[in-house]
Amino acid sequence: PAGLCRYVARYQRDGQLRPFIARALGVSFAVCVVACVLGIALSRPIAEFVYEDANQSSLVILLCLGALALMALNLFQGVLQGLRVYRINAVMLVTQSVGFAGLAAVLFTYRQPTALVGTSSFLVVSVFVTAVPIWMLWRSLRTETTGQPLATPKEMWSPLLAYSIGTWGSSALFSLWTWLDRYMLLHFDTLTSTECLQQLGTYHIVENVAGPLGALGAGWSVQVLAHTIHLWESG
Repeated sequence: PAGLCRYVARYQRDGQLRPFIARALGVSFAVCVVACVLGIALSRPIAEFVYEDANQSSLVILLCLGALALMALNLFQGVLQGLRVYRINAVMLVTQSVGFAGLAAVLFTYRQPTALVGTSSFLVVSVFVTAVPIWMLWRSLRTETTGQPLATPKEMWSPLLAYSIGTWGSSALFSLWTWLDRYMLLHFDTLTSTECLQQLGTYHIVENVAGPLGALGAGWSVQVLAHTIHLWESG
């Protein structure tokens, strides 16, 4: 997504946005679909590795489908960010977080509070939210006039992958503590598998509710910081 955000404006300026998007998203979706199919085919061994319980294969299937939905959402958001549509991206993220928390709360109350229900809620909301950038991008590309031919695959993929790998590396380091935290909880804690999954579900719900609030706080601080500095410097 970061690579798309970085290079979309350049290809749009050159009149190559439509073939660039088709090639980049086509390859990205193909890779992720293959990984998703492999994950579904190997759901029981993965469930044993992740949850220490092969009977959790239904969760692994939803995990793979959720990863595919999130990948689509992030890629389309990367394209929209490259096109400088920041406000709509922010609204989509808030809608995803609040929608997941609301739908999960309703299903937990009127159905059953299980990890399977929570994961299903997240998948449904992610798919629904992803439809918005897909529609916006399709409407934008439909009216675009194509300019000169797209650069060769080597000229296109070399900078795109180099930039993306750099952002993946920094994001992986930033997210490492959450991976270790969850892995230790599942594999080294004395709680049962069900209790561990309940803890992880609580983590995720809290993060999704707190995330938009943190973003609003950060946006507010950006708006007032310059004025605060001016008042401080002027006594």
